[in-house]
Amino acid sequence: MGTPLRVTTGPDTFPQAATPTLGPRGAAAKILAAFLGCAVFVVYGGEAQNEAFSLNAVRHTWATPGEPLDYPVASILESEITVGGQLVPFPLEETIDRFSRETVLWKTGETMLDFQVDFFLNTEAHREAVEAQLPTLFNPGEGYGGILLSGHPRYFYTPLRATLMGFELINDEGTAFNRERRIRAKIRGDIDEVQLRCAVTLQPVLIWPENEE
Repeated sequence: MGTPLRVTTGPDTFPQAATPTLGPRGAAAKILAAFLGCAVFVVYGGEAQNEAFSLNAVRHTWATPGEPLDYPVASILESEITVGGQLVPFPLEETIDRFSRETVLWKTGETMLDFQVDFFLNTEAHREAVEAQLPTLFNPGEGYGGILLSGHPRYFYTPLRATLMGFELINDEGTAFNRERRIRAKIRGDIDEVQLRCAVTLQPVLIWPENEE
């Protein structure tokens, strides 16, 4: 019981060349955090000069009650993870020898994540700036929806597509009492499932008949 029934060795298999130290979920979260950490928001200054600001931190855990926050900050949590995609793995030929000699990345599936991103702010002006610029931040081009982000080195630089699915302003007794202004966004993340496997490039050999001149 529990023994694989398919052949795992032989001419039809390509053994893994390296064991990954980061999975698609972890890679996607770190990529999104790096992107948000570099984002610049602008507060309207009226007759004075506009004020540009960035997030002081992007957390991967929820803040505990009473914990002081260095505003402005954001937190990233996964609310749902879907694994699927095509059922037949295939090699990504453009990655041959990219990570080490005689290796290639194989795409084995796709992971789709629904991230809950909370922006914790302490002024209405800062929340207004984030609210105004979120749609442009995640949809900068005209050719397709969302934004394609460069990958994490611990997951073979596999890119992440991030799409803003919507957001809401959080106004309740707790946030009002703490003079906190919050925005909660839903970000869809799509990233390939990949494995680094051994590969050998075959060179064709032409054999001419002996009686051929």
